[in-house]
Amino acid sequence: MQAESASRNQTTFILFLGVALSVTAFPVLARILAELKLINTELGRLAMSSALINDICAWVFVAVAIAL
Repeated sequence: MQAESASRNQTTFILFLGVALSVTAFPVLARILAELKLINTELGRLAMSSALINDICAWVFVAVAIAL
């Protein structure tokens, strides 16, 4: 029983760590793109959209990892 609990705790930790490391610094990306005057370009919009979707998914996964 204890080995199963330790295995589950390790799996939860790995899930939490992976999600936490995959979260982008959305405001930092926005500032970098703004300073480089790329925020209104197609590439800038694509980067911001991708970062937004990544952050939303990552925060949902963080909530699931904490719930476990």
